[in-house]
Amino acid sequence: MEIFAAGMRWLAEGRLNVDGLYATLPPSEAQRAYQALASGRAERLITLFDWRETEG
Repeated sequence: MEIFAAGMRWLAEGRLNVDGLYATLPPSEAQRAYQALASGRAERLITLFDWRETEG
């Protein structure tokens, strides 16, 4: 657990560069994202869904 905590701290401090590792998409793009991941055509290693747009 210490390693995880250190990694989270480094992320918060900007000591780890994660630019280009993930894509952020709206939930409305979920089907397209899942298809790309399943077929191996995803542009990024990780896909995150930004649910803030759905808050109302």
